[in-house]
Amino acid sequence: MKVWKLIVSGCIIVLAMLLMMYLRPAKIHKELPALIYSTDKKFEQHTTIAIEGTAYPSLTGKDKLIGKLTVDHDLQYEVKLEYNGDYYFYTLLNPHHPDKELETIGTVYVSKSVDLIWFMSKDINERYNIDGYVFGPAGNYTEAEKLIIQLMHH
Repeated sequence: MKVWKLIVSGCIIVLAMLLMMYLRPAKIHKELPALIYSTDKKFEQHTTIAIEGTAYPSLTGKDKLIGKLTVDHDLQYEVKLEYNGDYYFYTLLNPHHPDKELETIGTVYVSKSVDLIWFMSKDINERYNIDGYVFGPAGNYTEAEKLIIQLMHH
C-alpha cells in the first residue's frame, strides 16, 4: 500500500511540475525583415517589424501575447494578442478617440511561433498614401501572399 501511495504522489508531483513548466510565461523578442505593400498601387517598400513582450500559455487554448509592436522603425503599438487556434490576433484601437472602443485603426496577426507577422493600419496607409499592409518576413508581394496563406491556414 505504501508503494502505491509513493507512486501516486510521485506522479502528482511530476504532473504538477510539467503543468508549471507549460504555463510559465515566455519572453518574446522578434524582429523580422518586412515588406510594406499595396495591391492596388503595386507599391512595395522594405522595412522591419518587431514584437517584444511576454507569451502567456493557457490550458484553455486562449494563449495571450502581451507587449509592444514596432512597425516601419518608429510606429509603436501596445498589443494584447489572443491565440485563436491558428494565430494570435489583435485589433488596434485609437487611444485618442473619445470612446476608445469604437474606432479601429488596424489589425495584427502573428503566428504561434512568432515567425510570421501581418499588420494593417491607418498609420501605414497615411504615411505612404496607400491602402496597404506590412508582412514579415517577405521580400516581395508574391512571397508575402504565400506566407499569409500559411499564417491564416496553419
